[in-house]
Amino acid sequence: MTVDYILKFCIKKRKLYMNRKIFIVPIANLTAEKPLLISNFSLISFKSYHDLNVQIDVSDFLTEEHKKYKIGYLSLVEDKKFYLRDFPLLDLDLFRDHKNAINTTFCIFELNEDNLIKNILDKTYKYESSDINDLDVSNICNKVNPVLDFIIFYSGIGFNDRLQLPLMPGLTNDGFRRFYYINNKEAKQVMSDNIYHIPQKGIGINLDDLDDNEDNYGISYNNIYYNIIFGNRYDEIASLCRNILHKINEVLYMPSLEASFIFLMSAFETLASKDYINFQKAKSKILPFISRDISEYNKLSDFFRKMSKEYRTEVIHNGKTLFELHEGKSEDIIKELNKIRGLLIKAVVNIYESKCDTYDDLNVYRENLKNTLGIN
Repeated sequence: MTVDYILKFCIKKRKLYMNRKIFIVPIANLTAEKPLLISNFSLISFKSYHDLNVQIDVSDFLTEEHKKYKIGYLSLVEDKKFYLRDFPLLDLDLFRDHKNAINTTFCIFELNEDNLIKNILDKTYKYESSDINDLDVSNICNKVNPVLDFIIFYSGIGFNDRLQLPLMPGLTNDGFRRFYYINNKEAKQVMSDNIYHIPQKGIGINLDDLDDNEDNYGISYNNIYYNIIFGNRYDEIASLCRNILHKINEVLYMPSLEASFIFLMSAFETLASKDYINFQKAKSKILPFISRDISEYNKLSDFFRKMSKEYRTEVIHNGKTLFELHEGKSEDIIKELNKIRGLLIKAVVNIYESKCDTYDDLNVYRENLKNTLGIN
């Protein structure tokens, strides 16, 4: 470990192809106690790198000691082997400041250098990074959204835990959004010219139940959120479930609880049909997937009727706030938002596990559920 706290990575026995680029996106306010593999994304926190670096000799990763700590295998697409060694990828000022980087995790992944990626990278050769359009930076950083989606579900964060949310991918505690890519064995920083201000506490990832399979070194494949977000299903319904889960997490980042509420309610309509339908029809399509019996079906129907007619209508059409509608009882607002979000999550999971590929298949499956529940 150098005195400048340089974060080092190394690629061993791996051939870099011209049409692929390695990208690194920092995630602030997120710490893991050891390197982590989530699908094709490799994560290592500043803290875990330095802590493990003290414990073992990183100059030789073929030892039993290396295998014991499992810090050598981090996933990349081609050969599934990514080694920490003596190759400095992030010899940059940002990571020389221990105080700024100590609560940061770095997400490493590969992208094909298609026309869109190539156009973004071409700009970095011509301009200073601060002149790069914020949308270009966001385009790369948003590739990490699935990782945050999984971590948020895995950690069980709700509306009452919003201060523990990691910052959006690429946004660091100095207020700028950035990513890095490797070019000719050197890391180049690309930073947008926009500045954000989102101070938050952040979270750590509890790794006690990670899969110990030597081919994985990461999150267990039997986790339902992992399967939905990173699974190998690409049919109409699986894609819908993946998109809805992302929306469900986006609401946690919205500063306005009214916007979060409206967004959650609209997610029911999206989940119910690929064509526009009103909330009443959407509700009837979703309730069979979250009801154990006819009694719960009727109870949930009444709940959503109240949310739609008494709250949604007042917020959208009459400009009321949730605080006004709940007479200033913030704990009631949080409780109801968590309930709506939880029911949406339950619906997504049950719809995904129905193994339906299309909306037509889902309609047939729903009718069978309704018959079982005794719903006309």
